Amino acid sequence: MTANITTLTLSNARAGATYTLKVLQDGTGGRTVGFHANFKFGATYSNVPSATANHVTVWRFFAESTSVW
Repeated sequence: MTANITTLTLSNARAGATYTLKVLQDGTGGRTVGFHANFKFGATYSNVPSATANHVTVWRFFAESTSVW
């Protein structure tokens, strides 16, 4: 990422599908991702990417009818 992502939205998600999102911090690091309200994170999972420069953060999501877990 070379800038913050203000709001990440998943359009046309198919119920029952699994999606993988991989973000790579640039050489500066500290970039942030804002997730749309239809993304749900469990109590033990973080929606904050690593702030370390050149670090990769990977999320896997499961799509329900209107929410993505």
